[in-house]
Amino acid sequence: ALIGAPPPPGAKIPPHQVLDEIVVRAGAPGTDAPRAAMERALLAALARMASLNERIFLLRELAIAGGEDAVPALVALLADRDAAVRAYALRALDANPSAAAGRALIDALGRADDAFLRLTILNALGRRREPAAVGAVAGLIESSDREVAAAALAALGSIGTREARDALSRARLPNDLLLERAHARLLCAERLRVGGDGEAAAQVVREIRESLSALPEGARAIIGGAAAALAGPPAPGT
Repeated sequence: ALIGAPPPPGAKIPPHQVLDEIVVRAGAPGTDAPRAAMERALLAALARMASLNERIFLLRELAIAGGEDAVPALVALLADRDAAVRAYALRALDANPSAAAGRALIDALGRADDAFLRLTILNALGRRREPAAVGAVAGLIESSDREVAAAALAALGSIGTREARDALSRARLPNDLLLERAHARLLCAERLRVGGDGEAAAQVVREIRESLSALPEGARAIIGGAAAALAGPPAPGT
């Protein structure tokens, strides 16, 4: 049965809605065989479709059902002449759970030639918490584009590994990015603490406390209080 309540008698369900509901079911956890079959069908359709709307629709579906086999096609579409296709291909890569998608995003970050694309990929790598991305992300901490640098700091905080911690510590930043680094360090400390690396988390907390005087006066108490909270054990269930 399709997801949701049945339509009223005599009502017609748009074909795209039917496919959308089937893809959602095929992409659900524990449905590897149906998901792989749907992925193959979507990729085959994507290779045939010329209409912009159809391609975008199929990319939206691949964001649900796409796995490792979809990665090469999605990477190729990052160079598409249409900006919307590029954006939806990037979204599909972001949502793709395979390790290959993570590697593709790291490679794409190295090739990105404009700030918006860098920002989008940095946000994706942070959401995915890609540990292998630390080197590529850290290379943008000192970008001349402030938004890119801030996004790189945030992504490192979200990745939250010892390597990310070290990259945050090494960065030589202008004063107007020190608060962004403090926020990234707080998140990094939380990731480390919840992951069981209390020693590394404690070091990050010490670094936060040692750098409080360099922060805007209004932020010191807030950042200091958050650091003090992180100095304790993780809450049960975290």
